[in-house]
Amino acid sequence: MGTADGMGDRSAGLGSLTPCQQKALDAAMTDGAYLFITGGAGCGKSELARSIVAMKTAVGKNVLVCGGG
Repeated sequence: MGTADGMGDRSAGLGSLTPCQQKALDAAMTDGAYLFITGGAGCGKSELARSIVAMKTAVGKNVLVCGGG
């Protein structure tokens, strides 16, 4: 069952990214990339942000995360 925002089925299991999230993660791995992550509650913004931070730090890159409020 998909969602209206194109994020797909989130029941695939903890720690798995949807195809849309994987595309964003791939874009984030580009040097000098700036991303603005937005979406409704429960769509996986925090999971995506954690994945980006983990992947970037694993290859020795610095990451700055800013939250809105």
